[in-house]
Amino acid sequence: MDIKRHITVNKDIEKDFVSAYDAYSDGLFRLCHFKIQDREQAKDIVQQAFLNTWKEIKKGEKIDNIRAFLYRITNNLIIDWYRKKKPESLEDMADDGFDPPDKNELADKHAEFNWAMSKIHKLSDEDQNLITLRFVEEMEITEISEILKENKNNVSVKIHRAVERLKKILE
Repeated sequence: MDIKRHITVNKDIEKDFVSAYDAYSDGLFRLCHFKIQDREQAKDIVQQAFLNTWKEIKKGEKIDNIRAFLYRITNNLIIDWYRKKKPESLEDMADDGFDPPDKNELADKHAEFNWAMSKIHKLSDEDQNLITLRFVEEMEITEISEILKENKNNVSVKIHRAVERLKKILE
């Protein structure tokens, strides 16, 4: 699917917006779900990201790269969600059925995934975000630099350093 990267108010605005939704909603949902581990909340955040984007388009804002714009809004909404979220205790998690996998279960793919996910969360939020965008969402350095509003060289170096820190955690 060839989607326009530039959306402004015109006669095809709804068509362009729906195309953007079709192209990017799944990836945005994966990002949200990966970062907050709550399916319903991830759906709500993605919905809010598209709503905010629609409002900006209707105001006549020029959006040069709709994908980068959507990811930036989504990341900001995730940050807002974490700021509002009350901290949970380990006792609360145990009451809700949380049972971390023990090392004997790591042969099972599901347990391996949970194990890896528990390790990646030991990284800083910035490192998690960089690794998610680059390797889970398979974004190019250029797109990530647009989302983060940083130059490409900085982003490339930060990703390399984040990967090195992740390797140390996984060892």
